[in-house]
Amino acid sequence: MQARQAVAVAAVLTCALIGGCAPGPLHQPACNGDFITIERRLARGADPDAVDEHGRTALHYAAMLGHLHTASVLLSGGADPDTRDSNGRTPLLIAISTGQHDLAELLVVRGADVTLPLRREIAAPDGSGPPTIEVGETPLQRTCERGDDVLARLLLEAGADVNASAGDGDTPLALAMDSGNTELVRVLLEAGALASRPDARGETAASDVQPKGD
Repeated sequence: MQARQAVAVAAVLTCALIGGCAPGPLHQPACNGDFITIERRLARGADPDAVDEHGRTALHYAAMLGHLHTASVLLSGGADPDTRDSNGRTPLLIAISTGQHDLAELLVVRGADVTLPLRREIAAPDGSGPPTIEVGETPLQRTCERGDDVLARLLLEAGADVNASAGDGDTPLALAMDSGNTELVRVLLEAGALASRPDARGETAASDVQPKGD
């Protein structure tokens, strides 16, 4: 119970720090977990994929704050689980990052693309030329960073690449080993993780388990 309360408090603080919820017909009730109002407004034609100034849909906020039933209602109403916000994050990435395990599971079960990494465009400093594309972690990398073997197994079953190394180049296996969760390491190895694959530093997970010299 205390762990769930801590996650909920952290999510609320996160929402406040990034600007809070927009006062849209679905955004505000999504923040409040008011799925009854959302059902009513969806029935009246509200757009489930409308975005606010941060590029976030109501589903982004439901994912951030762990409102499971609200997210389910939005998905049933046609919300796209793969929309990226202005920071390049899908609802799945947000749910994983904020520790909303059950919400992340719901998104995967309901068809979220488990291969989509963080991806955003960064405008050129002088305003000329094409924007730079920044690619960050995949859902599996973020999950392994958090040491969640249950969600990792679900992501793999849904088609996540066990050897994807987007972002800073750390593989899921390297992140899992850093987390200290031996069950997670076992899950990845059984799914075909390559211990010999180097990360951005040129290091491999295999090197971490080699015996040290005297």
